[in-house]
Amino acid sequence: MDSSDFDFREQLRQCLAIPAHPLALNASRRLDEHRHRALSRYYIASGVGGLAVGVHTFISGS
Repeated sequence: MDSSDFDFREQLRQCLAIPAHPLALNASRRLDEHRHRALSRYYIASGVGGLAVGVHTFISGS
């Protein structure tokens, strides 16, 4: 499918999911790339329409 043929509004009407993808942080509050990729693969395998990465991440006390 050519991207110009993609009707985003129609996909949303049909319940296309674009979940907020939390950052996978280690105990030092640094990005854990291995776990972050694993979480991304999980979402993609679940059939999501996209990922909103880090939009709900909050680190208290920073």
